[in-house]
Amino acid sequence: MFEDLLLWHTAPSNVHTKLVKLHHTSSVFQAELVAIKHACTYIQNKNITHAIIHTDSLSSISALKQSNNTHPIVTDIHKTLHQIQYTHTHNNILFSWVKGHSGVEGNEAADKAANKAAKAHKAPDFISCPISYIKKKIKDETLVTSQTRYSNENKGVHTKNIFPLLSDIDNFFKAIPVSFQMTQFLTAHSYAKHYLHRFHISDDPLCPCDNNSIQTLDHLTRQCPRFTLARHAHEELCWYADTEPYSISQIIKKNVTSKSFENFVKHIINNLKNFNQNTRDN
Repeated sequence: MFEDLLLWHTAPSNVHTKLVKLHHTSSVFQAELVAIKHACTYIQNKNITHAIIHTDSLSSISALKQSNNTHPIVTDIHKTLHQIQYTHTHNNILFSWVKGHSGVEGNEAADKAANKAAKAHKAPDFISCPISYIKKKIKDETLVTSQTRYSNENKGVHTKNIFPLLSDIDNFFKAIPVSFQMTQFLTAHSYAKHYLHRFHISDDPLCPCDNNSIQTLDHLTRQCPRFTLARHAHEELCWYADTEPYSISQIIKKNVTSKSFENFVKHIINNLKNFNQNTRDN
């Protein structure tokens, strides 16, 4: 990233331009402050007592107004301004905001200088990354590590089939709230006989609808005749909404399909235990 400093002194024809290269991790906020810092240093070195520093960065002006701001570049600017004030009792250094990319001659010239500097090959003059960059770097690395562990884990195959990415889980629960029924559906730890049979709670894993199909959650949501009416209602709504009825990534993009899917799953889980119990008793 480059920041430019372009100053007119005495007259517009007398222009001082300085190109400063920042490390690629630097923020735009840092770049704007560095330019202002060099402007203040130039004013100090030239013993200028009256000057207006124009910038298109409102955030920089706001930060400089805060006398207790601890940002290192802001404190450097404050220090330089205090030194100018100490040296020249009657000084008048002002800051002015100008709208960027609006035809302001000095600002447009500064932008052109920055574009020119961006093509130059030189070592950075300023190497300091913001805390936000470090936090993002740590967050990104943590997400990669977590995703790798999640993908390589042997357990939770059912959940991983629904959510290949960890981010899919976050997106899902932003659209559909956590509930007892939804947890059973997403983990497959449910009243479905396929799961109960694994722990010898059920004599067999077969669905009473035909005593032949394995009663998994996939069978219950897509095939079991017991839930045909609820299934058709959900599928019909999704078709009208141009959404694949069993594609989680598509369903959660729309409030109406998210709610339909939530109601459908809750209907199955809420009635499944009685369905299996009553069929067995009969």
